[in-house]
Amino acid sequence: MTYIILIIIILKFFRIINGKNKRIKFPNLWLLPILFILMLIEDYAKTLNFTLKEILLIIIFSIIGLGVGIIRGRTLKYSKDESKDEVYYSESYLSLGVYIILIFMKWFLKYVGGDITSFISVGILIFGCASMIGRSIWLSYKYFQFSGNAK
Repeated sequence: MTYIILIIIILKFFRIINGKNKRIKFPNLWLLPILFILMLIEDYAKTLNFTLKEILLIIIFSIIGLGVGIIRGRTLKYSKDESKDEVYYSESYLSLGVYIILIFMKWFLKYVGGDITSFISVGILIFGCASMIGRSIWLSYKYFQFSGNAK
C-alpha cells in the first residue's frame, strides 16, 4: 500500500511540474470522499465507544481538515475551455504537501505505537477525509462558478 501511495504522489508531482490540467467532472469529484467516508464507517462503526474527549477531538480534527481542504481547493488554478464548456484545474504544491505530511505523520505514529497513537491515527484519517470533502466543496463551487450554473 505504501508503494502505491508513493507512486501516486510522484505522478501528481510530475503533473504539477508539467503544468497539466485536469478536468473537473462533477459529480464524480465526490466519489472518492464518499468512498473514504464509507470505509471509515465500516472500519470504525464496530468500535463506536468513544469518550466525550475523543468525540470532541474528532470534531476538532474534522473542522481543521475541512478548513485545510478548502484552502487546498483555493490554491488550485482554474480555467475554462469555452469551446467544450469544461472547467479545468491544475494541482499546486501545497495541495500535494498536505498528503505527504499526513503520510509521514501516519508512519511516525505507526512506529511510536501505544493506545493514544491509534486514536490519533483515527484523527488523522478523519482529518484527511474532511480535507478531501473541503477540497471537493471548493471544486464544486468553482465548477458551478465557471460553468455559469451558479448565480
